[in-house]
Amino acid sequence: MTPPLTVVNSANVRGKLIIASLVISALLFSWFAVRWQIGNMISGLTAPNDPGAAQAALFARSFAPSDPQPYWLSAAKMRDDFSPESTASAAETMAEAVRLGSQDYRWWVELGRSFEQADQFDKAEAAFQRAIEIAPEYTFPRWQFGNYLIRQDRSEDAFVQLKKATEKSSMYREQVFSLAWDYFEKDPTRVEQLAADTPDVRANLALYYAVRSSSEDSLRMWNSLPEEKKAEHLTTAKVIAQGLYHKGLYRQSIEFAQQTGID
Repeated sequence: MTPPLTVVNSANVRGKLIIASLVISALLFSWFAVRWQIGNMISGLTAPNDPGAAQAALFARSFAPSDPQPYWLSAAKMRDDFSPESTASAAETMAEAVRLGSQDYRWWVELGRSFEQADQFDKAEAAFQRAIEIAPEYTFPRWQFGNYLIRQDRSEDAFVQLKKATEKSSMYREQVFSLAWDYFEKDPTRVEQLAADTPDVRANLALYYAVRSSSEDSLRMWNSLPEEKKAEHLTTAKVIAQGLYHKGLYRQSIEFAQQTGID
């Protein structure tokens, strides 16, 4: 007796194989995605000064070998050792982070810091400049580059970068003002050369002077604002008026109070 023939539908088999390959691909993608997330999380939550940072970085790199952040953690930990060998290794490790994330300005800034610590100053400057090229409107790379130039005794070049840092970030303005205040021995003329010529910056500088009891400079800077711009910064002026009053600088305090309408 002839056994019955089994007809295999090739279209169904091909469809099942496609589905199976898609499922396997999805599982593999999920596995590698989870591994990357674990590596990124470990390196992101571990501080470079943590005693176990070196081991955490190696573990994170094994899970996320193409993620630049674990390499940054390794390099930052190496920089903390301050030995010639460790600083050179930090620069090499940070260069690998940059290779993996070449369009992220943060890694270029960190590479610049690593090269500086390794006394490779030409490479450090090039790295900082590359960070600014990638993010020209961001304050952080200009702040870092400006500080680097000051450490290289290039104050004129440094303050070109630092002046740009005052334009868009109120957080960095006070740091720039403080740096210039100390560097130029409390010379308001030199400090104001670093202040971007905008109403926001002038108002911040008036507050900065008031905090340091330089009441005449505070009032002078405030009065350089057009009247319509003063109206936009009344809260700042009220804070100045109250601060000067508590410092016993009554004449300037009263002037601010009269202009803001407070008692």
